[in-house]
Amino acid sequence: EYLRSLTLNLLFNIISSDPKNETLISIVYNDSIIDHLVWYVSEALTCPWNACLAAKCLGKLKDISSKDGKVLEALEKAEKVGNYIHHLLEQEAEGAISEISGVK
Repeated sequence: EYLRSLTLNLLFNIISSDPKNETLISIVYNDSIIDHLVWYVSEALTCPWNACLAAKCLGKLKDISSKDGKVLEALEKAEKVGNYIHHLLEQEAEGAISEISGVK
């Protein structure tokens, strides 16, 4: 899990450094990275910290994330899990939902 956490941190830092980078967006879209991030979010009960990091990434990738209905569903479930066991997960999921929905 530690290596996964490092990978998610690295991905978030790359996305944050240049969120409009077309090459990066293309790679994320074509390599099904969104699907992998949704999987991490859906595993919130097993590893809430990685779910939290994945939610941060999905929020930054709002233009792609908003096109996939599974994203919001997974984030809403993670938000509920976070409400019970991991407050930061709740905050990140809520923030990602706001970003993707366009509601702040």
